[in-house]
Amino acid sequence: MFSFQIVTLQKSNETAIYKEFQRTYFKFKCPLVINSIETELITAGSEILEMHKEYLDIHIPLDTSEIIGWKQTDKCKEINTDYNAENDYMLYNDKPTCYLTIELGEFFIVYPEDAHAPLIGKGNIRKLIAKVKI
Repeated sequence: MFSFQIVTLQKSNETAIYKEFQRTYFKFKCPLVINSIETELITAGSEILEMHKEYLDIHIPLDTSEIIGWKQTDKCKEINTDYNAENDYMLYNDKPTCYLTIELGEFFIVYPEDAHAPLIGKGNIRKLIAKVKI
């Protein structure tokens, strides 16, 4: 049987909300989780890279473009938060090696080998992040 969960978030404190967000969807161990996020975008240079081992992300902007920083996970060296197996994430202070702009009508798939820093830009964004168990 296929199951999924939909989680709606509004970020105000990125780190605290991110950790709560992780606890919310991993508690159900669903193969597909769709997160609806409405938040303010951050400026490049203040981002934190994240990575996952158990889930891939599909980032889908709904009302404006979004910039996502990227770096190959095995090139990341500056650990911010050690890997949390229960919640499937690790955070890095490394700077992205490149930035990609995801326009409306496009999506960006992030695999475990992709450390990524989403939510970069100006203004606010509404977006979906589909988390797919791999």
